[in-house]
Amino acid sequence: MRFDRLQQMGCLLFASLALNVALLTLRCTATRPELALDKQSVFAETQLRSARKRERPSLADALSKSDKTTRHGYDRVYTPLFEPLRAQPIRFVEIGVHEGKSMKAWQAFFSAGSHVFGIGYGNWQQDFNTKCHAAKETATLDLSSQCDLYRGDQSNITFLRAFLQDSGGRFDIVVDDGSHLPDHQRITFETLWPTVVSGGLYIIE
Repeated sequence: MRFDRLQQMGCLLFASLALNVALLTLRCTATRPELALDKQSVFAETQLRSARKRERPSLADALSKSDKTTRHGYDRVYTPLFEPLRAQPIRFVEIGVHEGKSMKAWQAFFSAGSHVFGIGYGNWQQDFNTKCHAAKETATLDLSSQCDLYRGDQSNITFLRAFLQDSGGRFDIVVDDGSHLPDHQRITFETLWPTVVSGGLYIIE
């Protein structure tokens, strides 16, 4: 069969492992551009995911300015729990915004596409709902994830229900680092637990 006939049949395939991948892609483009596009798309997506993974810090590094690491050492417990989830977009809630340091950490740690929610009370928060990037205490340079702050008392069922209605619930992880009062923790748990997805985590500090 003549060489030009082979070229018409499709991509030129070479058995030699020494051939440059770019050359093979170029030859495929001439006869089957849609195949080359698919290969390029997969390669680009793989590179993007790898870059994102490299850019995101370890949990200990992300929490380095928060008392969760410096005082309590929670990163030793959270790392094996959260690491398997960080590559996928998740919905994460922390009760207890305080100075906003851990809110920055969650945005940095979890993957692009995640949605972080914070509930704070008696601190610098003023409005029922504020975007994290709009507050200097919680703003980060990475805008690939969504982040919302809610101002309210975790022992107030009316507030918690309003939070659930506005946020949409369906949380993968809930961390209660709020008042640390058992009655408040119970009320919050009873209200939020039904909205945690199957296989999700609910943590009370």
